Amino acid sequence: MLDFLVRHWGDMASLVGLVISAFTLIFARRASKAAEEARDSVLRQTLRQEMEACTLGDEHGLVFQKDTPFSSWLRSSTRARWG
Repeated sequence: MLDFLVRHWGDMASLVGLVISAFTLIFARRASKAAEEARDSVLRQTLRQEMEACTLGDEHGLVFQKDTPFSSWLRSSTRARWG
């Protein structure tokens, strides 16, 4: 047995390296997927907060009325800027 190990130590070291590489690949893919899920979660959270802020503004009357001087100016400046 010792003679076998002495003659094939390089082969066994290569096999151990291959196994370690396979585990690294598996964990890297899991980490990548977890990072994508975390990013998507943050984007959903941000979008939800934006939607809640809009709803909150509407509830408190912060949404501009159609026939106020500011809303007229806002519409005209938006048309001038964006065509």
